[in-house]
Amino acid sequence: KVALNKIKLSYPPKDSSSELDERVDPLKNFDPGLLPNMAVYISELQRGKIVIREIDFNVSPSLNRIDVRDLTFIRNNQKFSGQFAWDKSNGHAKSAFDIKASGSNLGKLLRLNTARPILEAVGGHFKLSMNWQGSPASFSILKSNGVVEVWLNDGRFLDLGPSSEVLKLFGILNVDNLDRRLKLDFLDLIRPGVSFDKVHAKATLENGLVTLNPELKMEGPSSSFQLTGIADLKTESLNQKLIVDVPLSANLPLASMLLGAPQIGGAIYLVEKMMGKKLIRAGKTTYYIEGTFDDPIITKRKVVPRKNNESTR
Repeated sequence: KVALNKIKLSYPPKDSSSELDERVDPLKNFDPGLLPNMAVYISELQRGKIVIREIDFNVSPSLNRIDVRDLTFIRNNQKFSGQFAWDKSNGHAKSAFDIKASGSNLGKLLRLNTARPILEAVGGHFKLSMNWQGSPASFSILKSNGVVEVWLNDGRFLDLGPSSEVLKLFGILNVDNLDRRLKLDFLDLIRPGVSFDKVHAKATLENGLVTLNPELKMEGPSSSFQLTGIADLKTESLNQKLIVDVPLSANLPLASMLLGAPQIGGAIYLVEKMMGKKLIRAGKTTYYIEGTFDDPIITKRKVVPRKNNESTR
């Protein structure tokens, strides 16, 4: 059994002449099958602001290969489990891992450039599978392939902070730029305190290309949105579509703005009160999102209202 108290890793120095994903693999010539059988426990592993605690796993070597089984660790009070493999058959190294988690702390992990979580949820599930050419030390998000999937249920947005982390996780969008382009109609759906029934997202990653497959979708008590499309991490460019679905009578000021006529909201409300039924179930607005991460170009299409007898799906 190998027990380590604390390990602190540093990021490689920045070199303007070579990108991170092009750096030399320091373990290129190492045979992982030479490692012994062992059980490993690491109390704390730190790299920059990322801190992982209570890392526990077993190493099982074979010919030109190791398998890491029974892997568990804790990050931000959320426990993860998984497995890892490093293979160098025929002299070509390949690495892969599978990570999963479930529980009420998953929403708090949705953060990128802020120390504050932006979601809380009663429950959720998370799955991540990645593979790449080379040893574990050569991992680069720009040269890896994989799938990530997140489910969250019965939660609420806490604080958007300087960036919309829900979108940024898959779409790499800047809420400051969105604010200038989408005005209030979409941001109203994710303002702090707004609750949601479900958030589900699934994306594939292939050599720096993130594809929402099929989508990032939020369903709330009175509104929903879904984001589809591609984000290119290498060129930092976007090709996505955002559909916002807002029940009009449940959100009259927002509905009036979406339809482009403030007086419509009051008219809908009065007529529905007199007739005792809803005339319009929901209004859909579609946005096409192109351009770059720092300067997305948002093109808005006209809202399409749905009648009461039309399906909401």
